[in-house]
Amino acid sequence: MTQKQIYELKKKRRLQRQRRRNATVLLALLLILVCTLFSCGAKQKQPSITEYITYIVSDGDTIWEIAQYYCGNCIDIRIAVNQIEEINGISNATIYSGDSLLVPVYSH
Repeated sequence: MTQKQIYELKKKRRLQRQRRRNATVLLALLLILVCTLFSCGAKQKQPSITEYITYIVSDGDTIWEIAQYYCGNCIDIRIAVNQIEEINGISNATIYSGDSLLVPVYSH
């Protein structure tokens, strides 16, 4: 083998290794992307109502604050407000001191 042939053979092998390395990196990145997409789209366990408490409204209370206190860490606060309004037959979000409200309590 001549020096030129040896050089060409080494160059060819180097290119093959570089292509293989590039393909491996690309495959790894695609795998990470697919795993990320699937984990983000995975359904998380939805909280469920475990009980209802009776809450007596005090001066200055709002449904939003009550929902935030009892449900804020488990579900979207807007959903909690709507549920409290539906459960208690409230249509205009007006509550008065002394009113008794059923409030759902959630668990994960």
